[in-house]
Amino acid sequence: VGAFVTETGGVSSHAAILARSLRLPAVVSVRGVLQKIRGGERVLVNGTLGQVVLNPSPAQAEEARAEGEKRGELFLPARSAQPVYTADGVPVIFTANLTREDEAADAVRVGAMGVGLLRTEFLFMDRGQFLGEEEQYAAYRHVLESMAPHPVTIRTLDLGEDKHFDFENPVEQASPHCILGWRSIRLSLAHEGVFLDQLKALLRAAAHGTLRILLPMVNGAEEVRRVKELLVQAVDELRARNIPHQDKVQVGVMIETPAAAISPEILLAEADFISVGTNDLVQYVMVADRASEKMHAYYRSCSPIILKLLKNLAHTAGTMGKDASICGEIAGDPRYLPLLLGLGFRSFSVAPVLLLDLVQSAATYRIPECEDLAEKALRMTTADEVEALLIKFSA
Repeated sequence: VGAFVTETGGVSSHAAILARSLRLPAVVSVRGVLQKIRGGERVLVNGTLGQVVLNPSPAQAEEARAEGEKRGELFLPARSAQPVYTADGVPVIFTANLTREDEAADAVRVGAMGVGLLRTEFLFMDRGQFLGEEEQYAAYRHVLESMAPHPVTIRTLDLGEDKHFDFENPVEQASPHCILGWRSIRLSLAHEGVFLDQLKALLRAAAHGTLRILLPMVNGAEEVRRVKELLVQAVDELRARNIPHQDKVQVGVMIETPAAAISPEILLAEADFISVGTNDLVQYVMVADRASEKMHAYYRSCSPIILKLLKNLAHTAGTMGKDASICGEIAGDPRYLPLLLGLGFRSFSVAPVLLLDLVQSAATYRIPECEDLAEKALRMTTADEVEALLIKFSA
């Protein structure tokens, strides 16, 4: 596959996220495109500009070919892993979002200071079958060894809704009509045998590097406590089998729901760190399906409501002495970087293909000007006003 175009979907859908990780040009939500394209026709897809050209002229095709070759030569230039500083000397950490274990090579190449998010569900979905403890251990170990000595944050299974996988019948795809909220950590805790296999694989892999476990869609302290109990059980079982492992690892939670974002201090009392999953947080707070083209006008990451939540998350984590990072798609958008810095975030996890541009941008900002930008944005009342402010700031 060289590229893809869809009639439906959103830029924050999982298909779009996978396209970025696979470095596939993609344009989503092109209405009526299936009626306009016939089999055998040539189509030029420019994912950067969001353009789809049917039957391009020889001149257009040649220009695209030359540009493609140029981008291929420039793609992912090697960079050593080293701290990044703003223009006034404030350190900023950039780590990588991964969907597959073999993407660790890309993270190393661009100099990521670790992995901020490994989405383990795609390991299952890529293979189309359930992965046991041994197969998971091999995949996680590969990432940890590839990234050493930098930390690797691995998220436990985040299945459900638009990422379907049937635990009871893994060969059969689960129904797409999932119940709201029946996903992620809730699904894992409902299938503790499957979850224990993953936890044991993670603890075994932790013997080969610095591992942090991230729990998706956590709503309350009771879920974190239950996971900690299962980790103790996993350690006991590994000890009984005399298998090398790490007894203790940091456990963090993703902030993705209104409940978690409103009272983060409750979760931070139990967790070692937080990672803000803005993709789902925006979806749930704004009641706007991130994968629906009909919701584009409502799915707004720059809504002042979202910004106030982000400000509180960064502040609360800072006062409690806990790490806070952003792993959602806005972390990889250069337009948002000065705003997020101004809101108090210093750690970002992004697709490797986006990391180099962000590193260069971060070096041009001074924190006081970013904080001034954030204060102005927080005083605004609409997403359009905030977006206009960001465009003016970057001009």
